[in-house]
Amino acid sequence: MSALGFAAATPAARLDGANAVFTAMEGLPGLISSVPHEDRGVDALRSVGRDPLNNRHTIRPVNVRRMFPDELEAAVGVWHAANVARGAPHGAERTARIREKCSASNALAFVALRPEIVGMALAEPGRSDDGEGELDPALLHISMVFVHPAAQGTGVGSSLVLHVLDAARSLGYQRAGVWTYSDNAPARRLYEGVGMATTGKAARVLTRTQIQYGCLLSGPSQAPRAAGGSE
Repeated sequence: MSALGFAAATPAARLDGANAVFTAMEGLPGLISSVPHEDRGVDALRSVGRDPLNNRHTIRPVNVRRMFPDELEAAVGVWHAANVARGAPHGAERTARIREKCSASNALAFVALRPEIVGMALAEPGRSDDGEGELDPALLHISMVFVHPAAQGTGVGSSLVLHVLDAARSLGYQRAGVWTYSDNAPARRLYEGVGMATTGKAARVLTRTQIQYGCLLSGPSQAPRAAGGSE
């Protein structure tokens, strides 16, 4: 057991009514430009625009919120594009598994928009024993964070993770955790940039090593509202 109390994903009962919780969270401090359902097609946000006064490219704000069911394919498309860009494309079986995970009843799936979907994240109830044990009602496991290659390096990843952490606090979780490869420098910068720290846990996966990041969600050690970095 690490100093933060991590073992590895909260019962489904804690997620009952989650949609109502997230609707109520729109506009709370620290959330990234949440908008009502009817505004999700607004064309005011763009990924990158040109400032007419100084002819420089400017990064537009990103809107992060819960994923709607009809956005599943677009979110999976971001996952696919990001994996292709890093030289790790997946076949039909793995893609179907991602669709299943994102649409599961206990899944907390998020999207980042400008206004098109440029990022996605998935969080799930955490389990003890590195994900192999019983459900841990205090732990939210961040299963994946992906940003479309065209939007990487523009703060989308950090906006997604900060939104997930805010959501976890609202749902009463005490800790959040995520695993990433030790040689994945962009992901490590992302998690460290939002205040997460390594827990000391590691696992060998084929020829690579995964390490766990985590943070406390309440009290003086909660993750700060930092910005910057993306996956």
